[in-house]
Parts: sequence; structure tokens; C-alpha cells
Amino acid sequence: MFEKMKQLMDMRKMAQEAERRLGEVRIEKAALGGKLKIVVDGNHRVESLGIDESLLNPGQKTTLEKALAALLTESAEAVKREAAAKAMEMMKGMKIPGM
Repeated sequence: MFEKMKQLMDMRKMAQEAERRLGEVRIEKAALGGKLKIVVDGNHRVESLGIDESLLNPGQKTTLEKALAALLTESAEAVKREAAAKAMEMMKGMKIPGM
């Protein structure tokens, strides 16, 4: 029983460490020739968003919306990939019951 509790505590510490490490990850993406930029951390928090003034006119509304949606999706996918890589790195060599 004690061994299982210890394993659970170790896994919890590992999860906390993974979250801390992911918080340090920065994903930077750009679109529309650099006129639209985003920086997202590994915990999916948007740290900054840059929009060139030329994209703020009414004629560019649809272009801006589509590019922003694509950029957010691309950033989220990059964070997922980075999180998976970090998790694999942390789990390397660990013995996890049932896995």
C-alpha cells in the first residue's frame, strides 16, 4: 500500500514539474508576412499578440480573422507537440505500473 502511495506522490511531483517546464516554453508564430505575430507559452497562455496596423482597416477584416484563427490553431498544435516531447523526456526510464 505504501509503495502505491509513493508512486502516486512521485507521479504528482512529475506532473507539477512538467507544468513548470511547459510554462518556460515559448512558441512564436507569425503569419501574413510577419504582420500578425503571436507568442504562446507551453501552458497555452497567450503572452503577446502583434497586429500590423495595415490589417486593421475594414477591408482586411476577413483576412485578419482567418489568419488569426489559423495562427492560434498552429500555436496550440505546436504546444501539444512540445508538451508530448517534454513528457516523453521526463518519463524516460521511469517504471509506471500498468504501462
